[in-house]
Amino acid sequence: MKSFTEKAIANYPYLLYHALEGNDQVVSNKAGECLEESLKSAGITNYTKEELEKAIGLITNLFITIAKDDPDLMVTFLYNAEKFGHAHEPDLCLAWMQSMDTNYTTDAQLGYSTGKYRIVRINCPIDVRVYDTEGNLLASIIDDTPQPDSRVVVSYNDQGEKLVYLPVYHDYVIKLTATDDGVMNYAVQEYDHYAGETNHLTLFHDIEITKGQEYTAYLPRYSEAEVESMTGTAADTDYTLFLGSTQIPLSEELTGEEVFNAYYDVNASTEDIRKGIVFGSGIRQYGTFAKVEAIAVEGYELAGWYEGENLVSTEAEYRFRVSRDIELVAVFQESTQGKHLKTTRVIKRIKVQAITRATTEQKPLPARLES
Repeated sequence: MKSFTEKAIANYPYLLYHALEGNDQVVSNKAGECLEESLKSAGITNYTKEELEKAIGLITNLFITIAKDDPDLMVTFLYNAEKFGHAHEPDLCLAWMQSMDTNYTTDAQLGYSTGKYRIVRINCPIDVRVYDTEGNLLASIIDDTPQPDSRVVVSYNDQGEKLVYLPVYHDYVIKLTATDDGVMNYAVQEYDHYAGETNHLTLFHDIEITKGQEYTAYLPRYSEAEVESMTGTAADTDYTLFLGSTQIPLSEELTGEEVFNAYYDVNASTEDIRKGIVFGSGIRQYGTFAKVEAIAVEGYELAGWYEGENLVSTEAEYRFRVSRDIELVAVFQESTQGKHLKTTRVIKRIKVQAITRATTEQKPLPARLES
């Protein structure tokens, strides 16, 4: 693991460039080269050609998917990859033993990961509760904070999105309770290992919500044939959203090539680096939310974010739904209220960003998410 990680880090600029350029075969060849060299140096030879090709395919798909969605997170993953196995080996061993012990698990079923899962993205002032069809609470996000003791993965990412990760072999119900007036954007994206990325997007845009309203979302399981399919074809899943007995109309649904091509550049820049700096540029998938941030140096304050000649926001942190390539410029002006960050604090933040570039979003690999 250490040898492969070191080789991947050393070749990261090369791999990232070709991943973003769509040169999947080049990425696959280099990943295969790194893996074969690592196995050879470790003295591991008891594998077949088919097993090696499968491993290379898994690594390539993982790298390309994460690199396109969040290059910074890919760097964080590589630099921490060596620690994953050792850090969690005791936990994994204990979990495996408990799963085989009837004193802990009475209804366990033998099964393997399908490499498929759903990600629910919710953007609005709302609390989230996830239930199974019997009404058992599985997970919740309250006041933008994922609650402990969740049986499915939930998170709140650095773009301000609430996320719920769900397996494909169960039915789920999600209750959404508005904590304030506002606008809700709700989306379900399906990830398929065999497609190598998201292959189905269901989107509900710009729903006006009122504090206290409760919305109900239904997420049916895949059919047995869809779970076992290895074609990468999108499942025929009907995701619905209701306010009481009123069904909210679907805004958009994308599948296949429509989804594969639905990635856009968010480019944030500063009009004058001497007056302030910005963060938030990157490649984003259609329908997700992006957050750009402007920080003024001493003596200046943000006048606004501009797209061309149009002022789009005066907030230092500007969030928006991604629907196209966008160029945003932060314009700063001399401070009128004396409220600004000291230059030393700005420099400190730049150093931290340059070293870590880490996000708070948890992005689980294709794996069984429930015990």
